[in-house]
Amino acid sequence: MFEKILGKKKSIQRSLVRNFIISIALVIIITIIEFSIFVLPSINTQLIDISKENVNSLIYVVRRFLGITIVNIILISVVLIRINTKKMLQPMKQINEATKKVTAGDYDIELETKREDEIGELTQNFNKMTKGLQSIENLQKEIINNVSHEIKTPISSIQGFAKLLKEIPFCSAIRVI
Repeated sequence: MFEKILGKKKSIQRSLVRNFIISIALVIIITIIEFSIFVLPSINTQLIDISKENVNSLIYVVRRFLGITIVNIILISVVLIRINTKKMLQPMKQINEATKKVTAGDYDIELETKREDEIGELTQNFNKMTKGLQSIENLQKEIINNVSHEIKTPISSIQGFAKLLKEIPFCSAIRVI
Protein backbone atom coordinates (compact mmCIF):
# COMPACT_ATOMS: atom_id res chain seq x y z
CA MET A 1 0.00 0.00 0.00
CA PHE A 2 2.79 2.44 0.96
CA GLU A 3 4.81 1.54 -2.13
CA LYS A 4 1.91 2.52 -4.40
CA ILE A 5 1.62 5.91 -2.71
CA LEU A 6 5.26 6.66 -1.87
CA GLY A 7 7.05 4.55 -4.48
CA LYS A 8 9.68 1.87 -3.97
CA LYS A 9 12.37 2.35 -1.38
CA LYS A 10 15.31 4.36 -2.68
CA SER A 11 13.40 5.48 -5.79
CA ILE A 12 13.08 8.89 -7.36
CA GLN A 13 9.34 8.86 -6.71
CA ARG A 14 9.85 8.32 -2.99
CA SER A 15 12.48 11.06 -2.92
CA LEU A 16 10.09 13.49 -4.59
CA VAL A 17 7.23 12.56 -2.25
CA ARG A 18 9.52 12.97 0.77
CA ASN A 19 10.65 16.39 -0.44
CA PHE A 20 7.03 17.37 -1.09
CA ILE A 21 6.06 16.40 2.47
CA ILE A 22 9.04 18.34 3.84
CA SER A 23 8.04 21.39 1.81
CA ILE A 24 4.46 21.21 3.10
CA ALA A 25 5.75 20.95 6.67
CA LEU A 26 8.04 23.94 6.09
CA VAL A 27 5.17 25.99 4.68
CA ILE A 28 2.95 25.10 7.66
CA ILE A 29 5.68 25.99 10.16
CA ILE A 30 6.48 29.28 8.41
CA THR A 31 2.78 30.10 8.16
CA ILE A 32 2.26 29.51 11.88
CA ILE A 33 5.30 31.66 12.73
CA GLU A 34 4.15 34.45 10.41
CA PHE A 35 0.63 34.26 11.77
CA SER A 36 1.87 34.59 15.33
CA ILE A 37 4.16 37.51 14.40
CA PHE A 38 1.94 39.53 12.06
CA VAL A 39 -1.71 38.64 12.70
CA LEU A 40 -2.16 37.65 16.34
CA PRO A 41 -0.89 40.92 17.84
CA SER A 42 -3.20 42.93 15.58
CA ILE A 43 -6.18 40.72 16.31
CA ASN A 44 -5.60 40.82 20.08
CA THR A 45 -5.43 44.62 20.17
CA GLN A 46 -8.37 45.14 17.83
CA LEU A 47 -10.76 42.53 19.20
CA ILE A 48 -11.27 44.56 22.34
CA ASP A 49 -12.99 47.32 20.41
CA ILE A 50 -14.75 45.97 17.31
CA SER A 51 -15.81 48.60 14.88
CA LYS A 52 -16.02 48.86 11.11
CA GLU A 53 -12.56 50.45 10.99
CA ASN A 54 -11.12 47.63 13.09
CA VAL A 55 -12.68 45.00 10.83
CA ASN A 56 -11.18 46.70 7.78
CA SER A 57 -7.84 46.83 9.58
CA LEU A 58 -8.07 43.11 10.40
CA ILE A 59 -8.91 42.29 6.80
CA TYR A 60 -5.85 44.29 5.70
CA VAL A 61 -3.64 42.38 8.15
CA VAL A 62 -5.01 39.02 7.00
CA ARG A 63 -4.50 39.96 3.33
CA ARG A 64 -0.93 41.02 4.05
CA PHE A 65 -0.38 37.77 5.91
CA LEU A 66 -1.76 35.74 2.98
CA GLY A 67 0.45 37.65 0.54
CA ILE A 68 3.56 36.95 2.58
CA THR A 69 2.56 33.29 2.90
CA ILE A 70 2.05 32.93 -0.85
CA VAL A 71 5.44 34.52 -1.54
CA ASN A 72 7.05 32.10 0.93
CA ILE A 73 5.33 29.12 -0.69
CA ILE A 74 6.58 30.19 -4.10
CA LEU A 75 10.14 30.70 -2.83
CA ILE A 76 10.23 27.34 -1.04
CA SER A 77 8.80 25.61 -4.12
CA VAL A 78 11.38 27.19 -6.43
CA VAL A 79 14.25 26.22 -4.14
CA LEU A 80 13.07 22.62 -3.75
CA ILE A 81 12.39 22.22 -7.47
CA ARG A 82 15.87 23.53 -8.23
CA ILE A 83 17.49 21.14 -5.76
CA ASN A 84 15.51 18.14 -7.06
CA THR A 85 16.14 18.84 -10.72
CA LYS A 86 19.87 19.34 -10.11
CA LYS A 87 20.00 16.08 -8.14
CA MET A 88 18.20 14.21 -10.93
CA LEU A 89 19.76 15.86 -13.98
CA GLN A 90 23.44 15.76 -12.99
CA PRO A 91 23.77 11.96 -13.39
CA MET A 92 21.68 12.12 -16.57
CA LYS A 93 24.14 14.63 -18.04
CA GLN A 94 27.05 12.32 -17.13
CA ILE A 95 25.32 9.35 -18.77
CA ASN A 96 24.57 11.47 -21.84
CA GLU A 97 28.23 12.53 -22.19
CA ALA A 98 29.41 8.96 -21.67
CA THR A 99 26.95 7.76 -24.33
CA LYS A 100 28.46 10.22 -26.81
CA LYS A 101 31.91 8.78 -26.06
CA VAL A 102 30.64 5.22 -26.56
CA THR A 103 29.09 6.27 -29.87
CA ALA A 104 32.51 7.59 -30.91
CA GLY A 105 34.03 4.16 -30.12
CA ASP A 106 35.50 4.78 -26.68
CA TYR A 107 34.30 1.81 -24.61
CA ASP A 108 36.73 2.32 -21.76
CA ILE A 109 34.26 4.34 -19.67
CA GLU A 110 33.02 3.56 -16.20
CA LEU A 111 30.61 5.86 -14.41
CA GLU A 112 30.64 5.96 -10.63
CA THR A 113 27.47 6.24 -8.59
CA LYS A 114 26.41 5.86 -5.00
CA ARG A 115 22.73 6.12 -5.84
CA GLU A 116 20.44 3.16 -5.35
CA ASP A 117 17.44 4.50 -7.25
CA GLU A 118 16.49 4.17 -10.93
CA ILE A 119 19.34 6.44 -12.03
CA GLY A 120 21.83 4.34 -10.07
CA GLU A 121 20.44 1.22 -11.73
CA LEU A 122 20.72 2.90 -15.14
CA THR A 123 24.34 3.81 -14.39
CA GLN A 124 25.17 0.23 -13.38
CA ASN A 125 23.53 -1.13 -16.54
CA PHE A 126 25.44 1.43 -18.63
CA ASN A 127 28.71 0.20 -17.06
CA LYS A 128 27.77 -3.42 -17.84
CA MET A 129 26.98 -2.43 -21.42
CA THR A 130 30.32 -0.69 -21.94
CA LYS A 131 32.19 -3.69 -20.51
CA GLY A 132 30.27 -5.98 -22.87
CA LEU A 133 31.00 -3.75 -25.86
CA GLN A 134 34.67 -3.58 -24.87
CA SER A 135 34.92 -7.37 -24.68
CA ILE A 136 33.15 -7.71 -28.06
CA GLU A 137 35.56 -5.20 -29.60
CA ASN A 138 38.55 -7.09 -28.13
CA LEU A 139 37.17 -10.38 -29.47
CA GLN A 140 36.65 -8.80 -32.88
CA LYS A 141 40.26 -7.52 -32.95
CA GLU A 142 41.55 -10.92 -31.89
CA ILE A 143 39.57 -12.69 -34.63
CA ILE A 144 40.80 -10.22 -37.25
CA ASN A 145 44.41 -10.70 -36.09
CA ASN A 146 44.05 -14.49 -36.17
CA VAL A 147 42.44 -14.52 -39.63
CA SER A 148 45.03 -12.06 -40.91
CA HIS A 149 47.82 -14.24 -39.52
CA GLU A 150 46.32 -17.39 -41.03
CA ILE A 151 46.07 -15.72 -44.44
CA LYS A 152 49.57 -14.19 -44.29
CA THR A 153 51.25 -17.48 -43.34
CA PRO A 154 50.35 -19.40 -46.55
CA ILE A 155 51.08 -16.37 -48.72
CA SER A 156 54.50 -15.99 -47.10
CA SER A 157 55.15 -19.69 -47.67
CA ILE A 158 54.15 -19.45 -51.33
CA GLN A 159 56.37 -16.36 -51.81
CA GLY A 160 59.27 -18.18 -50.19
CA PHE A 161 58.80 -21.24 -52.44
CA ALA A 162 58.54 -18.99 -55.50
CA LYS A 163 61.88 -17.33 -54.66
CA LEU A 164 63.47 -20.74 -54.20
CA LEU A 165 62.12 -21.95 -57.50
CA LYS A 166 63.55 -18.90 -59.25
CA GLU A 167 66.99 -19.61 -57.85
CA ILE A 168 67.08 -23.24 -58.99
CA PRO A 169 68.66 -23.52 -62.50
CA PHE A 170 66.29 -26.27 -63.59
CA CYS A 171 63.25 -24.10 -62.89
CA SER A 172 64.73 -21.03 -64.62
CA ALA A 173 64.86 -23.02 -67.86
CA ILE A 174 61.17 -23.83 -67.45
CA ARG A 175 60.46 -20.18 -66.91
CA VAL A 176 61.97 -19.23 -70.30
CA ILE A 177 59.68 -21.62 -72.15
